[in-house]
Amino acid sequence: MEIGNRGFYIVRLLVTACHRFCSILAGLLTALGIATFLPPGLAQDADLDRQVADLEKQIQNLNRKLEELRKKQAQAKIQPGLDAEWVGKLHWRCIGPATMGGRIVALAVVESDPKTYWVATASGGLVKTTNAGVTLEHQFDKEATVSIGDVCVAPSNPNIVWVGTGENNPRNSVSYGDGVYKSLDGGKTWKNMGLKKTFQIGKILIHPKNPDVVYVGALGRLYGPNEERGLFKTSDGGKTWEKILFVDDRTGVIDMRMHPTQPDTLIVATWERRRDGHDSNPGTEPVKDGYDGYDPIQKWGPGSGLWKTSDGGKTWKRLAKGLPTCQMGRIGLDWYRKDPNVVFAIIDTEKIGMGPLPTESWLGIAGEDVQTGRARLVTVEADSPASKAGLREGDVVVAVAGQEVKLYTQIRRQIQFRRPGDRMTLTVLRGQEKKDIVVTLGRRPGAPPAAPYGVWVGVALEPAQEALQITRVMPGSPAEKAKLQPGDRLLTVEGKKLAGLNELESLTRDKKPGDRLNFVLERAKQKVNVTVTLEPRPAPGASATRPYAGDLGGQRENAQEDQGPEGTQFGGVYKSTDAGESWTRINSVNPRPMYFSQIRVDPSDERYLYVLGISLYRSRDGGKT
Repeated sequence: MEIGNRGFYIVRLLVTACHRFCSILAGLLTALGIATFLPPGLAQDADLDRQVADLEKQIQNLNRKLEELRKKQAQAKIQPGLDAEWVGKLHWRCIGPATMGGRIVALAVVESDPKTYWVATASGGLVKTTNAGVTLEHQFDKEATVSIGDVCVAPSNPNIVWVGTGENNPRNSVSYGDGVYKSLDGGKTWKNMGLKKTFQIGKILIHPKNPDVVYVGALGRLYGPNEERGLFKTSDGGKTWEKILFVDDRTGVIDMRMHPTQPDTLIVATWERRRDGHDSNPGTEPVKDGYDGYDPIQKWGPGSGLWKTSDGGKTWKRLAKGLPTCQMGRIGLDWYRKDPNVVFAIIDTEKIGMGPLPTESWLGIAGEDVQTGRARLVTVEADSPASKAGLREGDVVVAVAGQEVKLYTQIRRQIQFRRPGDRMTLTVLRGQEKKDIVVTLGRRPGAPPAAPYGVWVGVALEPAQEALQITRVMPGSPAEKAKLQPGDRLLTVEGKKLAGLNELESLTRDKKPGDRLNFVLERAKQKVNVTVTLEPRPAPGASATRPYAGDLGGQRENAQEDQGPEGTQFGGVYKSTDAGESWTRINSVNPRPMYFSQIRVDPSDERYLYVLGISLYRSRDGGKT
């Protein structure tokens, strides 16, 4: 018997209805306790319906999960990178060595396989990983030295690796090397390629396409002069060497970078430094101004600077435009790959940490020196104390508080030694008219508290004959300004005899800048009365002569605006937008120049800069902050 499609569906509906009726009947009988009397077919139908319902529920759950995955997939396409939830669960962990480690001086990564890289140590040889640090293999244990300055892998062949021996950090525990080594099998075996009297190696660069062309920057002997230092080049894989840059027998090469697309163009940083035959600062005498106790005896010198070649080292010129003109120290470099016109440098100078004293007081002006020997206002900020008092752009300031002004920095100094609310008179020339304008200083927007670290006197004391004796007067301190001297015995301070070394600190704890203390001293067996005017205590690492200095001989970050118009001299981070021909200082940060002076720029985004120190510094705005 044949039926059409319509008849088939009618029959199917009748069968389905019958099954549902049987299922309902089975459920009812089960509820009444008489399901055991059902025919076997009805019980099976009831089980089948339950299975269908379970499957439908599972399908609904799977459809919901599928929709969620599709949404996440779409978001991943819009926002590349790891899911934020994943990133939040990632944490740094130490991957070795298992016992106490020392200084890591360099890394060399195979760019075609970033899981493979070498780690160079100051005094522990060389280790290699091929699995991103999960396991490490020592590869430089049978050579004549284990102190390394740099390691470099050839971009065109990851089996060719060069090692420069002799740590380049001038620490008192530094070891020297015996030249450069080369491996042709990824570090399994090594051959010494000469330059054995270079002592310490600063940097190695390998030509991106021709691995036989290698540049070796040699710092040279740390403990004295020697000729085998500067920049060396080989064009035959190390068989012969040519010295292509030499400053003098006290100056070597600490860092260098190769142009991302023009390998014959290099920028090289030279450094003049020296450590004496013992510890440079053993503690018998005060550490020199600007130095840290672990610094070498000389860390700045006329030989330090930047050099550029565009013909593979045949000719050189010294870079100067926009760079410090004072003596410089260690310099670090990095070239921005995405735009080879952009280069960054981090520079140490003999004026690190200097600048006008930080102040709360604010006038709201910017000025410049003019050829007539006066200071002219070029900016008067709106709603500032200057604008409210009637100062205008173009006014030439000839005197402040009755004192003649020839330089703009003299105006800044007058502001520094006053407090918000103080009044001072500026004598200005406006055209042919001379005017006296009285201004009331305001508080600088965003200024820190007047004395975030309290106030200080600036003396070191020790007990002596029932009194406290001054053993040292800090340079630039209130004590020095009040003419206190080493050897003075403190009889009383504010009429009180000091019984312990900490009592002077206790007396100043609740004082403010500008408060005065009366000292009665014994000097050359005579009583002397001295009044000391307290000042804000410098930040840790800072001093009265270097108010922007940080710990360990460094310089604080983001202080460039406060350091005034001479900030270029004080070091920090510099940027070039014309491949090194000229430079602009963009930030003051330089945490510990002697050890680090290292800067890195994101290869694809120049907004992201990294500066090494005891802590890692990062900028997301191209170095502004």
